[in-house]
Parts: sequence; C-alpha cells; structure tokens
Amino acid sequence: MDKHSNSHSQSILAKESDTQQLEPFRSYSDDRVALQERQLFTPASNFYSRELPPLGVRACNLNGADEKNFAINQVVLIRKFEEHTSQWTEWVHAKVIKIEVVRGYVGNYAKRYIVESRCPITGEPKISGHLPFLFEIWPASSPPAYYKHRDRANHVYAWSQGIVHPKNQKRIWFPALVIEWERNKNEQENEIKVQCLANAYIGKHFLADKVLPYTHETWFACLRQGDLVMQPNGLVDRNMNFKD
Repeated sequence: MDKHSNSHSQSILAKESDTQQLEPFRSYSDDRVALQERQLFTPASNFYSRELPPLGVRACNLNGADEKNFAINQVVLIRKFEEHTSQWTEWVHAKVIKIEVVRGYVGNYAKRYIVESRCPITGEPKISGHLPFLFEIWPASSPPAYYKHRDRANHVYAWSQGIVHPKNQKRIWFPALVIEWERNKNEQENEIKVQCLANAYIGKHFLADKVLPYTHETWFACLRQGDLVMQPNGLVDRNMNFKD
C-alpha cells in the first residue's frame, strides 16, 4: 500500500514537473512564431532596405540653424495655418506642457511643442501641437516673425525734396519703410510718410514725393537716368557712364 502510494505520488510529481518544463517552452515557441511573422523592415522604417546609405549621409534637421527652443511651462505665442481658408489664425498665448520630436521621410526631424491654451471664442481649454520651423510658435517676449516679413514688404526707395546732392542738386533715392499711405483731402494725391533706413538719416521720418520698389532693378534704373541712390550704410551710388 505504501509502495503504491509512493509510486502514485511520484507520478503526480512527474506530471507537475513536466508541466512546469513544458510551459516555458510553449511560451518561447509562441514568441518565436510571433517574431517570424513580424517584419524587420516596413514602410515606416527610416531606411526601407538592408543597404546602408552612403557614408556621411545625415537626416535633415528641419528646425534650422536659428532654431527656437522653449521650456516646459514657458509662455509662448501660437497660431495655425488653416488650409481651407489659406489664412493664419490669430496669435494667442499658451503654455508649453510637452516637447516631442516628429520625424518625416528618411529620418527628417523637427521639434513639436504641445501647448495648453484657451479658445479665444469660447474660453474653453485646448491642447495643440506646434512646429517652430513653420512659424506656428514664437516667444511671447519678442515680436512674431511675420512682423519682420511685413516690414520687409513695406521697404521702398523714396525721394523727398529735402534730400538732394548739395552740389549738383540731383535727386537722391534712399531706402525707407512706409509708415503711412493715405489720400489727401482733395483725393488727387497720395500722402506717403516714410522712415529712412539709411545711416545718414536713419530713423528720421519724411513725407515722400515719390516711392519706387526696393529692388536691384530700381537701383539700376535710377542710376541710369542720372539720379543718385543711397545705400543702407549711407554711401551714395552714382554712375554717369550708362549709355542709352
């Protein structure tokens, strides 16, 4: 009876021992099958073939050399470009709550800042992501980039009767920024207020008699007709050798 009991106990232990040995094996086998079904290279891979790229190839940092960096909890200005209207939303204040890196094709990458703001219409809180290289986010302490681009669009060559050469009285065209442009009372002439961008009179305001596009072609045309053109550094260009 004792022998039978012992043999029975040994058979149960053997089964339990076999079970403990087989379970890890079955688990490993399942993992191995899963690994065989999983593809090493997929359309989402940075490099979609087994061939290595040429030595020295480097993914593009879309942030650029003048990358703007923001910290968690920093207050910033944000906006989005609405493709259905082809217009930017208004700048609104927001707080950075997370920093991510997004990647494009062949490893191109850029920072994306997750921010918390409030809807300017409803006042409801909202979470959104913004990319610096698309000018979607900007420091709240300095003017957004589009201010500078807007000013550049208002650059002109201007001429005012008060700026002529002291000896030959020739007109001097100078680089300027249009401050105000409006029709006068009789609705026949324009009153154009400009700010000089050249060192000689930099920052000074003038009423311009004439303005021209701020281009190299304008510079050439003014010199060709015998006028003088002031450079941003204050020097005056003149060339009397143009032939008609």
